[in-house]
Amino acid sequence: MLCEFVAETLAWAATHAQLGTTYAQIGDVAGLDYTVRSLVACTRSAIGSVAELKAHRIKVQAERRKAPADQAREVRP
Repeated sequence: MLCEFVAETLAWAATHAQLGTTYAQIGDVAGLDYTVRSLVACTRSAIGSVAELKAHRIKVQAERRKAPADQAREVRP
């Protein structure tokens, strides 16, 4: 689910980048300012979400490595 959010956020970032290019070409400084700020906001959001994904992956991998060791310690009657 978080991967889908990142994909959507990056798609919006691409849209803002394209709009920014257009605004720059026609000399619309206000439009350029808005799209650059929007691009940065989308990028920051994607970066934060990817950091969460990485942290979750590390946690899951650590739990997987720990699980077999815990099972080996169990004393069976």
